[in-house]
Amino acid sequence: MGNIAISKLQPHPKNGYYFTDISGEKYEEVKRSIKANGIRDAIKCTPAFTVISGHQRLRIANDLGLMEVPVEIIDVDEWEAEYLLIAENVERRGQAEQDPIKKAHIAQFLKEWWGVKRGSRSDLRHNVGSSKIAEVIGESIKTTERLLKLNELIPQLQNLVSAGKLGTTSAEQLAYLTPEVQSALYDALGEEIGERTVAETKQLRQEANGKSADDIQRMLAAEKVAKEQAQAEVLDGKGGKNFKKNAKKHFTIRKR
Repeated sequence: MGNIAISKLQPHPKNGYYFTDISGEKYEEVKRSIKANGIRDAIKCTPAFTVISGHQRLRIANDLGLMEVPVEIIDVDEWEAEYLLIAENVERRGQAEQDPIKKAHIAQFLKEWWGVKRGSRSDLRHNVGSSKIAEVIGESIKTTERLLKLNELIPQLQNLVSAGKLGTTSAEQLAYLTPEVQSALYDALGEEIGERTVAETKQLRQEANGKSADDIQRMLAAEKVAKEQAQAEVLDGKGGKNFKKNAKKHFTIRKR
């Protein structure tokens, strides 16, 4: 362990894939601590100076204009470095991640990691280590299985989940569809797809399953027309009642 120039350190390419940078008061709190006391816990990195643990400390060191930081070199291969990236960050933060999609990425990696460690790589899709994964990410087994399914969403839908515009339960329903069908639905509905209830999304999944992009376009166009007609009928019904009411009132007044 020793100090090296900050310019030599490179963030791990998967850090942003798994974790969200700290911000706001939490960031300022750590910044004040480092400004007053320096970096007390060395940044862990590979022999190639790829950071494994300490991305937030490195960000703050750059922000403060520090030229050197303490580092600890860990000689591991790329896959183990990725595992340590997750393990170290979860331990330091006390939680896996708030973003459901990034948490899903973490769960998927751990599933593969422990699946291989058990010698069952061919059985990765059959709940390998679900209870252990759930414990690490701080979720129930049921929620963990739902999160794992979110890895099968197309990027556009994953982005909606990360932005809080599509709930994880509805997103899970969409994840059972092929990427081609998901893309067709997203192209037709955009962010509106997140405005549907879970029950409506489940029905949408059933209706869209196995259909072509053209079929989906026609299906959604027909659905839109049906909704517009239903709304028009409701408005016409209210208008008719109001007309009768006003006409009766007018007749009564004239009669007097």
